[in-house]
Amino acid sequence: MSLTSSVEQEARTRTKARTAIATPDLLRLASFVVALSLVALAAVSDGVVIAHRRSVDAILQQSSTLVVDAQELYVALAAADAAASTGLLRPGAETPELRASYHDNLETAGARLVAIAAGQDVSSSTAVSVETVNTELQRYAGLVEQARANNLQGFPVGTAYLRDASDLMQQTILPAADAVYSDAAHDLDQHYRDGTGRSRQTALLIVAGIALVLLVAAQILVAQRSRRLLNPGLLTATFLVIVLAGASIVLLESQHRSLASSRTDGSEPLIYASASRILL
Repeated sequence: MSLTSSVEQEARTRTKARTAIATPDLLRLASFVVALSLVALAAVSDGVVIAHRRSVDAILQQSSTLVVDAQELYVALAAADAAASTGLLRPGAETPELRASYHDNLETAGARLVAIAAGQDVSSSTAVSVETVNTELQRYAGLVEQARANNLQGFPVGTAYLRDASDLMQQTILPAADAVYSDAAHDLDQHYRDGTGRSRQTALLIVAGIALVLLVAAQILVAQRSRRLLNPGLLTATFLVIVLAGASIVLLESQHRSLASSRTDGSEPLIYASASRILL
């Protein structure tokens, strides 16, 4: 055997030895990267599900209820003021029906205030508006009672008390109630935007795509180093990622369509009807 052949054979032997030593480390690194990508995919999928559920729960349990309560609060306050003004300004004594209507609407407004204040995650601006309505409504009721007492005694000053009460209602209480309604409608719209946005599906697709690329790269690496064209474990992992990512996207898309339909057929008519009642 020539000296050149011996050198070449020794070089090939060393190369094989280095490859044999490097391959396990390289496969461990590939396994770690693939596992990390799968953990990231699971975390993103879990985060998407939780965020979507939060949006749905906020719509069903908070925002929709708050819109209805705020609308009823405004309507009850306006109806109470109308009943008080009509009953005390019309000729003759105040009728029992108008007085009962005034008290019923005042009780309704108080109940709606309590329901709104007891709601979860009420914004600071809504809390301030509710406090304004609650405080000023007590002043309003006192002015109305003073107007009623003076009217019963035939004192013309009762009209002045009633005018002050009506000004308080129109300039302070009703604008605060309208602010509560506006905040509720804005929150409802924002929750629908969050629930029907495409950013979550996009993030899930990107992470799933990265995981698939890494799995394919690992499969190619294993095939080159082990001379095995297919690895059952990697094939199973790839199949599971494709199935789970596809199922997640289909489910999210279905929920997206359901929320969009709920917004079109439920939320928007509710907002229009509420706004029409307030304007009326």
